[in-house]
Amino acid sequence: NTRFEIVHSESLAIDEIYIYNRAGELMFYSIDNAEAWDGTYRGLYCSQGAYVYVIYYHDVGSLSKAEKVGTIVVMY
Repeated sequence: NTRFEIVHSESLAIDEIYIYNRAGELMFYSIDNAEAWDGTYRGLYCSQGAYVYVIYYHDVGSLSKAEKVGTIVVMY
């Protein structure tokens, strides 16, 4: 059982996590740093392929906000 988890840092705090399929449909959303995506959508495993993630976070010390966009690949 593999999960897409965010590496935690004391200097950064995650605000929101979004994961989309190729059609732009939202597969996963969370505002909880500890919650991880397990590759499912509505209780079923997602199709193999590339998914886009968008992570909004901020620096704890300065409160400056940023985003990180990338892809992950689901394979079984």
